[in-house]
Amino acid sequence: REQGRTIRLDEFPARLDVTFVKSVREQPEWLSLGEEDGVPEPVLWFPRPHVLSFWLVDTDGHRFTREERTAGPTLLWPHGGGAGEGVTLRLEGVASKARALEIAEAVEEAGR
Repeated sequence: REQGRTIRLDEFPARLDVTFVKSVREQPEWLSLGEEDGVPEPVLWFPRPHVLSFWLVDTDGHRFTREERTAGPTLLWPHGGGAGEGVTLRLEGVASKARALEIAEAVEEAGR
């Protein structure tokens, strides 16, 4: 919990599928946490509540999805591994983009 709000960090054993779906009034902001092999790691920031329904792809290339529900402010990013490997992390409930990025950077630093 932070400032009385529930914070949720989900880890999915798959990479984010480029065809994932978000029902949002405004598109997410594309950010970066750092670089993997010289390529910026994509980070998506969703500042407003939205319907959550995104597709993931496992290491065998099979797609699966999670349940649909209303989600709060969310930061979504890949963690670990090279192309096609690693996990997708999803931080929900932190209202400030700057604070959400601080948390994500701390998670990344701890994983090194």
